[in-house]
Amino acid sequence: MAETEVYAGEEAEMMEYKAFTARAVVLALFFGVLWIFAQIIMGVAAGYMWTGEGAAAMMIISYALFAALRQRNVRLEEYGVIFGITEVICCASLGWAQYAFPSTVLALASPRYKAYGEYLPSFLAPAAEDQLKAAMYGGAIRWGEWVTPILFYITFGLVMFLFSMFVVMPVRKQVIEIERLPFPVATVSATVVRMTAGREHPERLRWLWLGLLIGFLVGMLQEGFMLTKMFPGFSGIPISHDFTPNLQDLFPGSALMITGLTPDLIAWAYIIPLETQLTMVLFGILFYVVIATIQVRLGWVTYEPGGGWYDYSYVVWLKGISTIHLTEGTYFAAAIVPVLISTAYLKRMFRSVVSGPTDEEKREEPLTYRTMWAVIVVLFVAAVGLLVMLRMPVIMAVVMMIIQGITFHMYMRSIGAANWSIPIPTGIQRLMNMIFFQPWPGMEKGFFEPMSQAGFSTGLSDILTLEAGSGGGVSSMETFRFAFLTRMKPKDMLKAQLIGAFMSLTIGILLVLFLLGKFGGLSEQMKFMYGYVVTRAANQMRVNLGGFSFKIFVAGFILGAAIILARIRFPWLPIDAYGIVLAGLLNEYILLYMITLILKYFTLKIGGTRGYEGVAIPFVAGLATGGILVGIYTGILSLLDAIGIQPIAGISTILILGIIFILITVIPTIFAVVRAFTKA
Repeated sequence: MAETEVYAGEEAEMMEYKAFTARAVVLALFFGVLWIFAQIIMGVAAGYMWTGEGAAAMMIISYALFAALRQRNVRLEEYGVIFGITEVICCASLGWAQYAFPSTVLALASPRYKAYGEYLPSFLAPAAEDQLKAAMYGGAIRWGEWVTPILFYITFGLVMFLFSMFVVMPVRKQVIEIERLPFPVATVSATVVRMTAGREHPERLRWLWLGLLIGFLVGMLQEGFMLTKMFPGFSGIPISHDFTPNLQDLFPGSALMITGLTPDLIAWAYIIPLETQLTMVLFGILFYVVIATIQVRLGWVTYEPGGGWYDYSYVVWLKGISTIHLTEGTYFAAAIVPVLISTAYLKRMFRSVVSGPTDEEKREEPLTYRTMWAVIVVLFVAAVGLLVMLRMPVIMAVVMMIIQGITFHMYMRSIGAANWSIPIPTGIQRLMNMIFFQPWPGMEKGFFEPMSQAGFSTGLSDILTLEAGSGGGVSSMETFRFAFLTRMKPKDMLKAQLIGAFMSLTIGILLVLFLLGKFGGLSEQMKFMYGYVVTRAANQMRVNLGGFSFKIFVAGFILGAAIILARIRFPWLPIDAYGIVLAGLLNEYILLYMITLILKYFTLKIGGTRGYEGVAIPFVAGLATGGILVGIYTGILSLLDAIGIQPIAGISTILILGIIFILITVIPTIFAVVRAFTKA
C-alpha cells in the first residue's frame, strides 16, 4: 500500500519528542467536550454525526489556532494527542448515549412497548413513574434515582467499547506496519498535519490549500448543505441520481444509482487501493445488473415494473442468490483469514505471551502482548456478565461475544481498506438464530424457543453491543495509523484513546439525561427516544430475519478466503475481498467508485508515483477537509434551524452565521493558495 504513504522530512526527526504537552491536552479536552455536544445534540436535532471525519477537521483547525496564538514548533505528536482523543470521542458518541440509552428507558416507560417491558431488567430505568414521564416529556430529574441505570449504561458502554479497542490491538503491527491498510481519514489527517505543522514538502502545500478551497466551495453549493440552509429556496447541486428506471427495458430488476458526490466521500474513495475500487465496480455490476437481470428473466425472483433503486436492490439483497448473505460470508473471511495466515506473526506473539515481552515489544507496542491478552480476557468476561444481566443465557452470551469480536475485526479492516464500516447486526442475529433457535439435524426444535426471554435478549444484547462497541476497534486502529504516519509512539496514542473513551461514555450519558429532563425525549427538537432497540429485539423473536441461507454465507466465506489466498500467491491479481463486501452491501456507491477508479488510474498512468504523492494526495486531503468543514457548518446551521433560533434585527440568524463561516474559511484559504503558488 505504498501509494498511500506520505514521507517524513528531516526536520521532524530533529525535534524533541513530547506528546502530552499542556497546550495539546487542553486543546484536545476542549475539542473533546465540543464533539460530545456535537454528536449528541447535532446528531439528534440536526441529523449530523461524524466518525473520524470530525477529528480530521480538527487538524486544520488546530493548526489555525496554534498559528493565531503564535505557538511555534508544535510537534506532530501533539497533534496526535488531539486527533486520538477527538477521534475516539466521535466514534464512542455514535448512537450509544443518545439513542440506545433513551430507547431502552422508553420501553419501560411507554405503554406502547408494554408487551416487551417484562423482558427488560427493571434496573434499566427508575421505578418512579414521574421520573419516567420526566424522561419522555421533560421535567425535574432526581439524579439519585438514576444512579443505577446510569452506572449500568456507562459500564456497559465502556466495557463493550474497550473490548472492541483491545480485541483488535494484537494485530496492530500486522495491519498498520506490514499490510499497511490505508485508513483514508488517518492518511488525510496525517498529510494535513505533516505538510502544515511539520512543514514537510512545502512545494506540495499549494495543492492542499487549493483542494481545501475547491472542496469547501463545491460542498457548500450541494443539496442539503450550507447554502440550502442559508437560502431555503436554493435547491443546491444534486449529489445523487437514480439510474434504475432507465435500465429496466434492457436489464429488468437491475439497480444502479450514483450518490456520495461530496468532496469528502470522493476523497475517501480515491485514496483506497485500486484493486478495491476495481473489485467494487466489477462485482457491483455483476450483482446488481447482470445477476439481477438473469434472475428476473429466469423467473427466480418476482419482478414488478415501476420500481427504483431501493425496490430492486432490496430484492437482490435478499432473494435468489441473496448477495447480502454472500457478502456477509466474505466479510467474515476478510476479518478471520488474514489473521490465520499470518502464522509467523501469531507464533511470535504467543511466544511472547508465554515467555515474556521482548525489548522490541516493550518499545514499539502500546502494551505488551501479555498485558493485551489479559485485558481482553477481563473485558470478555465482563461483557458476558453484562449480557447475562440483560437476561441472556450464559452460553449464548459467550457465543455472541465471540462473534462480536470477529465483527469488530471486520469493521476495523473495512475502514482500513475502504473507509466504510458496515455494521451487520441482523447478520449476527441470523447466526445466533441458526445456532440456538433453529433445529439441527435430528432435532425437532432448537435449543431455545424464539418467543421467549432468550429470543428477546439476543436481539436486545446484539443491538446494544453494536451501538456501544462497534466504533472502538475502528477508532483505535485509525488513530494508530495516524501515529504511524506521524512517528508518534503507540503507547501515547493508546493513552489518548483511553482519555477519549472515558470522556465520551461518561459525559455523554450524563448530558443525555440532562437533556431528557430539559426537553423530554419525545420533544420535536431533540427526538431522543426511538423504539428501535426494542423493535430490533422483538424482530429476533420472529426467527426468520430475511430467510438466512447458511449455504450462501459459507459460499461467500470460501469466495473471500480464496481471493485473499490467491492474492498472496499472485500479488498482481486486481481484485480483493473488501471490494466484494462494498459491492454487496453498498451498491449505491458503485458509480462513485467507478469515477475515482478512472481518476486514480490516469493519475498513476500519467503522473506516476511522484504525481500521485506530490499532487493528488495533498489535493484530495484538502478536498476532504473542505468537505468536512462544510458538513460541520451545515450541522450547526441545521441545529439552529431545528431549535427555531430567532432572527437578529429581522435578519435570519442562520444566514448571518453562514456568511461568517464562509468568510472565515474562504478568505484565509484564498490567501494561502495565492501565497503558495506565488512562492512556487
